This record gives sequence, C-alpha cells and structure tokens, in this order.
Amino acid sequence: MELGFEKELQGIISKLDARQRPSRIPGIPAKKATILCSATLKMNVQKLGEISLKDAVHIKADPEDEDEDREKDEDAAFRVPAQLKQSYSIVASKLRLVSLTAYLKRTFMRKGSVMKAIVFVSCADSVNFHFEVFTRKLGNQESNEDNSNSNSSSSDDEEKDTKETEKPSPATAAGTIAPATAFSNPSNAVTLYKLHGSLPQHVRTSTLNSFAKNRDPSVLICTDVASRGLDLPNVDLVIEYDPAFSADEHLHRIGRTARLGRDGRAHIFLLPGCEENYVDILKKGYRDGGKALTRTTADEMLKRGFGGNVEAQNKDWDDKATEWQLDLERWALENPEYLEMARRAYQSHIRAYATHIANERHIFNIKELHLGHLAKSFALRDRPGKINVPGLRPGQEQSKKDFKAERKSAAGGKKRKAPAYSGGRDDDDDAPASGANDVTLAAQRMRAKMKEHMGGASEFNLA
Repeated sequence: MELGFEKELQGIISKLDARQRPSRIPGIPAKKATILCSATLKMNVQKLGEISLKDAVHIKADPEDEDEDREKDEDAAFRVPAQLKQSYSIVASKLRLVSLTAYLKRTFMRKGSVMKAIVFVSCADSVNFHFEVFTRKLGNQESNEDNSNSNSSSSDDEEKDTKETEKPSPATAAGTIAPATAFSNPSNAVTLYKLHGSLPQHVRTSTLNSFAKNRDPSVLICTDVASRGLDLPNVDLVIEYDPAFSADEHLHRIGRTARLGRDGRAHIFLLPGCEENYVDILKKGYRDGGKALTRTTADEMLKRGFGGNVEAQNKDWDDKATEWQLDLERWALENPEYLEMARRAYQSHIRAYATHIANERHIFNIKELHLGHLAKSFALRDRPGKINVPGLRPGQEQSKKDFKAERKSAAGGKKRKAPAYSGGRDDDDDAPASGANDVTLAAQRMRAKMKEHMGGASEFNLA
C-alpha cells in the first residue's frame, strides 16, 4: 500500500472473488474466509481492510491485559525490549569502513560470543561493494592457493566427476555466499551473505534459507528488504551501518534480534554533526530516558579490532588500521571492476541519503556530507564527479571551477598524495559534486539520471 500497489491489490482481490466455487470438502464453507492480521492499525492497513474485507469482525487484545504501568502516549507502542542492548558510535566519514571492519573483527574474535549478525546498508550497490570488500582474497591467501593448485593437479581430475554431479544452490551460483576474509580468523571462520531486492526471488529465498539454517558464525549484509517480516533464528547482533530512512524503519531493523525473550544487541553508526541529534530519537525507546544507551568511540573500536585491547598504549593498532585502509585502496585501484563498483556504491549511497523522510532531514542533511572523506569509506582516494542529486546542484561558478580542474587533470596535472584513513582534511572536498560546464547540459543529465533511478526508487527504502 505504501509503495502504490493499491490497484494491483484490488485486481488480485477482485479475481479471487470472481473465482469462488462451492467447496467439495465437507465442513468447508462455500465462500472463502479472509483474515487480515497486523501488529498496528495504521491508515494504510485500514484501507487495505476496506478493500479486502466484507462484514468484518474486529478482534483485538483486551486493554485490561496490558501492563498497567505502560505510558499512554504514542511512543509507548514502540518500546525497546528490555533484553535488547543498544549502542551507538560517532564516526567520521573517512573512518567508517575501517571502523566497521574493526567492530566485526572484535565481534568474531572469540568463538561462541556471537553466532549471527546482520549489517544494514542503504542500497543494493553498497551491499555488493561491501560484500566484495569483506570477502576479497588477501595476498597471502592468493599465494597459498597458487601453491595448492600446483601441488594438487592430480587430484583435480578425481574431484571433477564429483563436482559435476553436485548441483550448487541458487545462492551459491549467484555468488551471494562466501567466506568473510576481512574479519575471520583461523579459530573462528565466518561466512558472509548478501541480500538485496535486485537479486532474483529464488536467489533471495535460497540465501535467506542458508543463513537461517547455518549454525556457524555468519553475517548477512543487506538492505531494508530484510528489515520486516522475517524471523531469523539466533540473530545476536544488528548493525545499522547506514541509519534507517525513518525511525519506524529503525525499530523494524533492530527487531530482527532480541526476539522471543532472547538477548540481543544493536549498534548504529552516526556521523559527527547533525546526525548526533539522532541519539534523542534512540532514547525515546527507553523508559529510563536512554540511560541504557551506550556510546562507543571510533578509537575504541579500532583499538579492540586491530589491537585486541581498548587499553593498549602502543600505536600498533593505528598502524594496522592505516595499512588495512591503504591496502584496500590499492586493491580498488588495481582492479577496474571493483573500482567501478566502489564508485557506483558511493554515488548510490549519496542518492539514498537524500531519501530520508522529511521530518528527519534536519538530522540527515545531505549538504553537511563531506564528500571527499566519504569517498574514503568506499576505498576511493578521490571522490567521483558528476553526482546529480537534488540538494547538491552546483552553481555555474562551481561548474566552471570543476571543468578547469578536470581539464588540468586530463593534461597531466600533478595528483595529490592519497591520505591514510586518519589523514588531514582536504578543503576542496567540501565542494558539492561537480556538474558539466554547460548548465543546460548539466540539467539534462540530472533529469536523465533521475529518470534512470526512479525505477529503482524503492531500492533505497525497501529493497
């Protein structure tokens, strides 16, 4: 109903009504019975009821059975379960990816502490990029595989017949399941899954089933396609790497854990500045005013993930984190396929950021994004140009400046040195994304891009 499928629903219901036939089974009524179940009765649910139900009987819980101490306000229906422990961290744009990696390293450092985790990001391109980052083969792994391949050539023929008889699952064939090399360790191997709405339905179903049945440590990186209607067993941790597009969607996301009385944890990444005001929204879910909500700094995550101890005095963790970021950037530069994937993810992330609901855009203000630093969280040393996003339209002077910069770069201008993940500020990165020199051409490109992505607008919100 929210996505505008009212006509389709009416068509389905009218066809069901037209195909009614008397039942041949004794005791079954001649007319079909329709039941509409919903946790909440919002306007769109009531409208769906008007379309699909006739002479309906409304059944609801007895108000006397509810908790007498429950506050009678709008927020009372959306309380955080007592067994759910929420935390947040304020992380600068350029530290986001390395901090997420450190957080996952620490999470799966010891076997048995966390079995399953879900990482929510904003769009499908971002899911694909992070899946490749976290499953990429490291240098020592590639050399070991080369050695093993040269030593096992004779066994390949023996295994060939076996592999031909095995039928891989749709998820395996589509490449949605792989070992998480970025945060696995020899004593605790982790499997990574990816899920988004652009995948075929049979692949999504197969991936979800595999994740649900897996009894080993595993992580699902996904969009909001997995935020509702799924009861995934034994999910211990939910990470909102990209905040939800609305507070309601945030509640659905964290509702994947701490189910049926089980303990669970949820962590959200926020940017410094306007996004820090989102903490006030998080606190509304607590009866104690948010005292149970804990804060973690980026340094603490990096120390725990790359140093093993938050109290570590040496700077070994800092060097390891820097080298990890630089190695990732080199990997992207050396592989055009992954470099293009990083650019698409970066651009889609910015477009998705612009789709936060209206009453929360003062918190998620796209004009406050530091595009240069944000690029580093996608393993990019320079931000891609020509990102046409409403709210980031460049002026004519800025367009001329960008055009001159591009011409200078094409003529062999000197490239600046790529900073490490904790490098200094690049003042020219504060400028919004560049457009073409010709204002008319820029407008045409913007309309073309918007038309191109309107078809996948739901990708930012649901899939």
